Amino acid sequence: MPAGRPPHKPTEESRQKVRVLAGLGMVVDDIARVAGIGETALRKYYPKEMAKGRAEANVRVSQALFRSATKRENVIAQMFWLKNRAGWKDLATPASGEQGATSLRIEFVRAQPQLEAKTIDAAEVGNGHDKEGHRTFDVSFE
Repeated sequence: MPAGRPPHKPTEESRQKVRVLAGLGMVVDDIARVAGIGETALRKYYPKEMAKGRAEANVRVSQALFRSATKRENVIAQMFWLKNRAGWKDLATPASGEQGATSLRIEFVRAQPQLEAKTIDAAEVGNGHDKEGHRTFDVSFE
């Protein structure tokens, strides 16, 4: 009877490696290849590490998304959260000019700070001329 490959024995190092790789979203055959074991051994000896790695990564990404949506005014993160966690959904918007619109499209944009124009003294003379010969002024905003 030919001697086969000795049975795989998980170590703390191999468990950690599998957990990290699963957390990075790698597929089973890639995790097995990087860990240096077969897919069967991976599924047999590391099911908890695979599940825990994915769960830990989901927690970290969820935390980052939540922070981004609540503290950094990240509208995309906010929309993603509301669609996936709060049950919000996009409404169908008909093409421009179509009859029977069923929804209203609203764009939220960050307001630009109001610029304050410098006043021009009445005695000031124009400092340039445009193509038609009109006086022009250079005006700066604060």
